[in-house]
Amino acid sequence: MVAADSSDHTTMTADTVHTSQNSLDWPGKYEATIPCADCEGIKTNITLKMTILSRL
Repeated sequence: MVAADSSDHTTMTADTVHTSQNSLDWPGKYEATIPCADCEGIKTNITLKMTILSRL
């Protein structure tokens, strides 16, 4: 990010400790209906496990 005065800069650093793998509760069963132009929708199921494996 650069301030209005180009001589004044703000330094941003990436957080390498908190990631989506260790900060979110991913495991579980998820269900949704994806919109479809030719039908009522496409039913979709996904199961996410603690081992970061998934099955569609």
